[in-house]
Amino acid sequence: MRLRQGKAEKVLLTFEWILYTVNRNRTHTKCQQQAFGRAAWEKSNGRQLTMQYILTILAIFTGELFWKNRIEAEVPENGGKKALGGAVILTKHHNYGAVLNTGERCPAIIKAISVAVTAAAAVIFIGSLGRAGKRTMKWGLSLILGGGFSNTYDRLKRGYVVDYLCLNVPVKRLRNIVFNVSDFCIMLGAALIALAEMER
Repeated sequence: MRLRQGKAEKVLLTFEWILYTVNRNRTHTKCQQQAFGRAAWEKSNGRQLTMQYILTILAIFTGELFWKNRIEAEVPENGGKKALGGAVILTKHHNYGAVLNTGERCPAIIKAISVAVTAAAAVIFIGSLGRAGKRTMKWGLSLILGGGFSNTYDRLKRGYVVDYLCLNVPVKRLRNIVFNVSDFCIMLGAALIALAEMER
């Protein structure tokens, strides 16, 4: 009887060990599947975000190209037309320099700086795509590149940047500042990058 009981115990122990092994393998396999699924999701999500960044750059560039061509054709230089309920004034100003006409007497230097800065931003942006996270910085770079490509294109193609917006405010100094959507995108992008650096 003891012998039979000993054999039964061995059989039970063997059966329990088999169940344990099978269950452990299933758990390990499930964990692997979950890990693989998460990795695949992250990879797919990363591709979608990359497309969104690229589409944002293209949207800014093509949108600005459309509006600048329309402004050039329809709005007289230094003319004024209220828009957005009078909050802004549509006008046309040929900017041969950088921000606030800085360096307008040296357009060749401004062109070279514009190309160099835009190219540097593009290199940083491409390098950032291979890194996980850093979404705020990537969105900032996308906005900067969209605006940067547009203004650099203007400088190389037209010889000047087409500015067409000014704020309809009582302060004359602010009202005299003429800018475009590309300028706004560049400033917003720079603010996002600064925010991303502060969060580190």
